[in-house]
Amino acid sequence: MNGNDDAGEKPDLESNEPDPKRARIDPLQKDIEETQAETQEKEIRMENTENSNDELGKFNNYLKR
Repeated sequence: MNGNDDAGEKPDLESNEPDPKRARIDPLQKDIEETQAETQEKEIRMENTENSNDELGKFNNYLKR
């Protein structure tokens, strides 16, 4: 059998073949992707902080005139 019953709608629970429609999630890959997303978020926050500090510095220099 190919993992489906005769009607072709439901997986055959007795078959050892995987259901090709079912998604496979690699837990390690998921952790890697989450870590990459967190790193990107931190980099964006740091860049925004640096930009804010630059703008604040420019404003302070303007006020000193």
